[in-house]
Amino acid sequence: MNTKNEIENTYQLLIEEYKNKRDKKEIECRNRQEKYFSIYNDLKEVCNELLKKRVEFAKESIFSKDINHSNEKYETKINQLIETRNYLLKKYNIKDFYPLYECEKCLDTGFINGHKCTCLLDREKKYVVENNIDDSNNILIYQDEFDISLYDQKNVRVPSGEKYYDYIVDFIRTTNEKLKKIDKEAFNLYLAGDVGTGKTFLSKVFLRKALENNIQSIFITINDLVNIFFDKEKEQKLLKICKTQFLIIDDLGTESTSFYSNSNLFSIIDKRLNYKKSTIITSNLSYEDLETYYSERIASRIANKYKYHRLYGNDLRKEL
Repeated sequence: MNTKNEIENTYQLLIEEYKNKRDKKEIECRNRQEKYFSIYNDLKEVCNELLKKRVEFAKESIFSKDINHSNEKYETKINQLIETRNYLLKKYNIKDFYPLYECEKCLDTGFINGHKCTCLLDREKKYVVENNIDDSNNILIYQDEFDISLYDQKNVRVPSGEKYYDYIVDFIRTTNEKLKKIDKEAFNLYLAGDVGTGKTFLSKVFLRKALENNIQSIFITINDLVNIFFDKEKEQKLLKICKTQFLIIDDLGTESTSFYSNSNLFSIIDKRLNYKKSTIITSNLSYEDLETYYSERIASRIANKYKYHRLYGNDLRKEL
């Protein structure tokens, strides 16, 4: 099974796992409620009456011509029943009358407002480790939908005068075209911009497109890459990074640098150029900052061999 299919299957398995977990919690809840009803008859009567009134309210809301009258008629009674039920739960010190979900934030659905809950993200990572799945590119955490409208900042223009949104749309289109031709022609991009301008966000778009086209890809942060330099299996892992068809190095410039780490980084950049492999590097550093932060060799390779793209605008994370 290839990595793309493994990841897709893993995602579906975890969604099913969450559904089963939620169903189990709700069955357990109903069983507890039946037990309490067998002990406290007044609680049972109130809950049955509450259910009955809600059903009547729903039916009348559908068929009644006077919706406002239906609302007034039932809302007061339903609220009274809820107050009575809550009073009885407190009176009998019942604290597990409702489902006891593992995650109170998402109620064991795995999602909050359409985005993955942190509990699902953590479960994905754990599942990958437990089942020895190759998720070196962290695809599981990048399945949220990409919203290009976040780049529609009307007051922002690029130095050429082009609207920023049009600039981003064109950049995505041309890069996706490059990915389609990656077997015939390698490309290298340096994506720079201030914190929060969407560099990593865009790189996820290209990563997903690459995987959709069965392109061997790796996404790695610069800090994770530096950690590999000190790994026992360094040679094997770096060989894979150097030879993979499409590599994204995220957040260059956020790591602690040393002569040793810079030497290894230069080796990766240089070897991938020699192997004619495609690379995208994202960073807060401009071309001018590179030579100050890194060795002249690294700065020169990137400046001469990578096409520079600058991101502008406000912090997109505040728009999410």
